[in-house]
Amino acid sequence: MPSKQTTQLTYTGPWKPFTHPAVLTVQANGGSVTLEFRHDDQGDEWITDQTISADAVLRVEIGNVGAVRITPAGGATFSWSAE
Repeated sequence: MPSKQTTQLTYTGPWKPFTHPAVLTVQANGGSVTLEFRHDDQGDEWITDQTISADAVLRVEIGNVGAVRITPAGGATFSWSAE
């Protein structure tokens, strides 16, 4: 799995909840990956959904969010797949 720096994924909507599932795969490597959703249209207010500090595969329901931000730290890597 390639190592990634701070990555911001932006989507346009609105989407119906549960229509666009995504998969986040985390390889912790002693670090963590933070998953955040943008709260406002200006992009300056982000809500942390979760911080993952163990190897994991998560299904993420995107719903009506405008943007998703995934930030690795401390050696963690991730991959993201969204339909």
